Amino acid sequence: MKHILLFITIIGFCAGSSDAQLNVWRWQNPLPEGDFLHAVQMVSLDVIYACGENSTFMRTSDGGQTWDIQSNIGGSNKNFYALNFFDQNYGMCCGDSGKIIKTTDGGSTWKLLNSTTTVKLSSILVVDKNIALAITLGDGTIHGSGILRTTDGGNSWGTLPIEGNYALFSIRMLRPDFLTVTGYGGTLMKSIDTGRTWQNIKTPYGNTYFSALFTDEMTATVIGDQGLVINTTNGGVLWNQQLTGSPSITASLNVVDGKDPNVLSIVGDYGTIIYTSDAGATWKKSDIGTLDDIKGISFFDKMNGTAVGKDGVVLRTTDGGQDWFFLPHIPYTDILYSVAFPKGDTSLGLTCGFYGTILRTTNGGQSWEVVPSGTGHTLRGICFMDSASAIAVGDYGTIIKTTDAGLTWSPQPSGTMDHLYAVSFATPNDGLVVGDSNMVLRTYTAGEFWTHEFVRTPSPGTSQNIEYFRSVTYPDKNHAFMIGSRAWYESIDGGINWKYNWLAANDSEAITIVTSQIGYHILTGISFADSLHGALIGGFGRDIGDSSDFVFWFALFTSNGGATWDDSIPTPTNVPLNAVEYIDSRHATVVGNGGYIGHTANGGTTFNQQTSNTANNLFGVGFGTIKAGTAVGWRGNIMRITTDETNEAVRNQSPSGVPKIIIDGNYPNPFSRITTIAYHLPTSGFTTVEIFSIDGKQIAILTNEFQISGEHNIRFEAANLSSGTYICRVSSNGMSAEGKMKIEN
Repeated sequence: MKHILLFITIIGFCAGSSDAQLNVWRWQNPLPEGDFLHAVQMVSLDVIYACGENSTFMRTSDGGQTWDIQSNIGGSNKNFYALNFFDQNYGMCCGDSGKIIKTTDGGSTWKLLNSTTTVKLSSILVVDKNIALAITLGDGTIHGSGILRTTDGGNSWGTLPIEGNYALFSIRMLRPDFLTVTGYGGTLMKSIDTGRTWQNIKTPYGNTYFSALFTDEMTATVIGDQGLVINTTNGGVLWNQQLTGSPSITASLNVVDGKDPNVLSIVGDYGTIIYTSDAGATWKKSDIGTLDDIKGISFFDKMNGTAVGKDGVVLRTTDGGQDWFFLPHIPYTDILYSVAFPKGDTSLGLTCGFYGTILRTTNGGQSWEVVPSGTGHTLRGICFMDSASAIAVGDYGTIIKTTDAGLTWSPQPSGTMDHLYAVSFATPNDGLVVGDSNMVLRTYTAGEFWTHEFVRTPSPGTSQNIEYFRSVTYPDKNHAFMIGSRAWYESIDGGINWKYNWLAANDSEAITIVTSQIGYHILTGISFADSLHGALIGGFGRDIGDSSDFVFWFALFTSNGGATWDDSIPTPTNVPLNAVEYIDSRHATVVGNGGYIGHTANGGTTFNQQTSNTANNLFGVGFGTIKAGTAVGWRGNIMRITTDETNEAVRNQSPSGVPKIIIDGNYPNPFSRITTIAYHLPTSGFTTVEIFSIDGKQIAILTNEFQISGEHNIRFEAANLSSGTYICRVSSNGMSAEGKMKIEN
């Protein structure tokens, strides 16, 4: 049977799976999430709302310590650029394609409104529960650009065309009757009748104005591109240039805000935040420790403010904008390419990426820490050899090794300067590394020594005899599989000898649906769970070129070691697929651009697109067990999925409906030295995890701290304990649960 699975970005394929184990992915890094945030509003000291890419809305009720994050609101991955709330319950968000959504319960539920336009909306203002206004980035006439206004809570909208046909960026309110709008080409307008009519305010500059703050009818601060800050104290008759194009501030300035006429803050691109405590007579720069663009800022009172921006950054100030701190702290990361967990372990994990970045977790990703790798070269592949040893590979022949679960790393001689892309180990000693220029390295000494293996390519003696290997999988000591740019390779002697298998666009044995106009393909990933069950991903295009030009992308599945491949659903799509992990003989997960994640639970017969909660590109995926997986990618994204999260609310209740703690067991069990305990908390609270002997004697306290609701993992080292049965007890919020563990020495 020969089928091809093709992927679509919005509706996906029906699951058709008997087990719904893998459904929803959650953010682990950056925290609270990593999609670009464009706007924020503090409605109290503790209640904060923000919105951004991927139709994301997020809220906190504890000042930013924990966040409730919603993505893809309204069934679309469009971006939100602005939000505004009249009170803690009633508010609106707006964004791409004229999308406006409304909530009356603080964001718990949303209603999609008909804005009557498909033009991008850049800002929204909710005057009261009836009147709201939104502004567009169109051309002013042809595409319905201008100012949208509703007087019936968003049920119907009228358009007020503006003079000049300029793009608009911000709408603000001093009082319900006094509104202002800023835009391109020095556009600054005001309304004194709640937005029914508008008049221009003249300024001496033609810069793009991104934001204006009126502290009274006469006094305003206006900011824009090229570091421009201007001020008026007489309603715009005269303007004072306070700041522009200085050596330290040339970035575009995005929003100005403050609750005191003298104490204001401005945020901008490239990590720019400046503040004044004397009404703009002097401005000072805050060093916030990031170069990410800051797009939104909101103050609740004179001292307390919140700012948001690129990579999901959330900042907080309590001193009027002089000093800022992260909510929560975000480890510095760029692109992450690969992630790995020891087989059977859901707590210890490693991920690697740009500039030698390595992040490490020991609690299933609840927190990640940056560990020094000893190299500045980009790391592209990582793999565990056993429960504590791992290898990472990357550019310029880089191979580094750890034997202490990722705490310290040491370089290993590779004998090459070619870029290395992937690594896989069949046993703690036997491993393979692949890379550019036919590079295949093999070790049988746990990475201490490497040999360069010769690989016969499809076209020896021609310019096509150079292969660029991008992925390798080594399911057992004899069988190994890897991909080049257009062929896949198999070895039955542990990587010493390789046989290529040509996958051509007109090869009926592989793909029968490709038209004669599609003549080029590229393979991007391969993974085998064992010697028989595997998956291969790639794409087809008309020319050799950028993958974005490819006509469709595919995943092939095999249950006989590649003798035949599954290929039957010919639905074209343009979603680039980057990595695949075959977890066991039935389960496989594919990740790709735009936050795409797909999963099969029946060897590829059916496929289910999962809710990834990100629009960022994903480049790597790894599972310790079928119960827990991690995907990594652009902007340091780390996403996590655990068993049956869509039914977690039900699982965390007793038959009477009362919330309960669930201990999912420990793995391995029985064990001799180290095991990982998995448990679920139905609510956040102070949590204690204890170990007892069978006669009730306390052996150890593993944790005694505040923990958020959801999945948790904790490692237990029992090297000094004798064989026998022990009890694990998890206690939180007056509840407790117990599970048995067995030690066999």
